[in-house]
Amino acid sequence: MGSRPSFQKVMQLKRYQREISQYNNDPHSLAGFISEIKNERMRSDYDRLGLTGG
Repeated sequence: MGSRPSFQKVMQLKRYQREISQYNNDPHSLAGFISEIKNERMRSDYDRLGLTGG
């Protein structure tokens, strides 16, 4: 750990609490679900910022 500040964004998952609770005993599926959420957010951010390829 360095002493430099980190500007890494932490993904907020509170609104997905109900869906996440369904994966309590299946960490691989939970990782896949969270990955889907992250990918969808990235797609919407790219669209919103006009960064989509074409």
